[in-house]
Amino acid sequence: MELYERDRELAALAGATAGAARGTGAGVALVGEAGAGKSALVEVACARAAGLRVLRGGCDPLVTPRPLGPFRDLIEGLRPADLTDPAAACEVAYEALRTEPTVLVVEDAHWIDGASVEVLRFLVRRLEVLPCALVVTYRDDEIGAQHQLRPLLGDFAKLGGVTTLRLDPLTVDGVAMLLRGGPLDAAQVHPLTGGNPFFVAEVAKEPGRPLPATVRDAVLARTAGIAAEDLEVLQLAATAPDRLADRVLPTLGVDLPTLRRLHDTGLLLRDRQGLVFRHELARLAVESTIPAGGAARLHARLLAALERLEPRDPAVLTHHAVSAADPARAARYAQDAAEEAARAGDHTDAVAFLEIAAASLHGAPPGERARVLTRLGYEQYMTSSLEEAIGSVTATFPLWHAAGDRAGLASAHESCALFEYYSARRQQAEYHAERAAAAAPSHAGGA
Repeated sequence: MELYERDRELAALAGATAGAARGTGAGVALVGEAGAGKSALVEVACARAAGLRVLRGGCDPLVTPRPLGPFRDLIEGLRPADLTDPAAACEVAYEALRTEPTVLVVEDAHWIDGASVEVLRFLVRRLEVLPCALVVTYRDDEIGAQHQLRPLLGDFAKLGGVTTLRLDPLTVDGVAMLLRGGPLDAAQVHPLTGGNPFFVAEVAKEPGRPLPATVRDAVLARTAGIAAEDLEVLQLAATAPDRLADRVLPTLGVDLPTLRRLHDTGLLLRDRQGLVFRHELARLAVESTIPAGGAARLHARLLAALERLEPRDPAVLTHHAVSAADPARAARYAQDAAEEAARAGDHTDAVAFLEIAAASLHGAPPGERARVLTRLGYEQYMTSSLEEAIGSVTATFPLWHAAGDRAGLASAHESCALFEYYSARRQQAEYHAERAAAAAPSHAGGA
């Protein structure tokens, strides 16, 4: 099994097993989210621990953990009575580990029972006289402030001879090594997966699918059992273009208990401005749970909440208005966003927003549509897209006629004359200049 960017962790585990072989114990806690590679790392380390007995067990995701769950199949001599007597279980475990160099692995300690915690604390405090390399793995995003594993983690933080190592996400280079020989681009896969090794490996297996079924199942397992109202908040977050901003949470009715429950799913993180998904794949998985027709309702709910806040972000409002199938709001906010972009000198984005506004104004009064197309033509001109600019302004001619606005028509021909001139088409430029003069209100008055 190949591991990438885990040399530091492997070295720490090798040091612990080497110490156990010499008769001096040590402990290593491996911390990371699901899919970070904790189990794979343990498997490699155990395979390299030549000459040592390996006792490897784990905790089960039961509603109520079974007493001494990880030790029942690992430690010989445990009696039924020991399951309710942690002191006796500690003595049995100590005697079992004292006589032979051993690698003792307890995986998934975020699901551990209280009695096992007491046994581990007993062993950790005596590791220096035991020929034992103790390895504990857990997901820190599932360990709350009152979790029963906390006392053991405190021991790991205070005692000598024990180390806690966090498994960081893979870098772009690490993702590239994992994808080696495949058709996918590491620079694109990295932000999609957040550098999670499991997600990267699964995407590599199904490069043609934006969301592999295995990843979807792994993510949605974390939503099992949560209330429908909490799932809807996750779905709201999945429809947000970047994050579910802190300032909108009270408006949406998302209170502190709800946030605690969402935190427990391990799917969300906090940045300085709000809630974001830990990985884009996690967002896609939650988004896939939105029923047909439900996305528009979620976007409408977010739009209504954001409209109650100041300052407004017209780009975000445009996104939600379009997704909510609300053309009137989409046209209004897209024009505001285009104006904001143009003031910043970003004429490319101004074009994109005005295209949204124009598409949203189907059925609006002709004069209103013509004014938006005129602005679009100017912004296209500012991006040197002269053909597109001419097309947009030309489309306003019948609209100005329908609106009875001769000044608007004359201005449109003037713009076309300018755009044709810069396109090196003098004849067409002169034609539009003549049409502009003919359409001008002063010309009409003198006729």
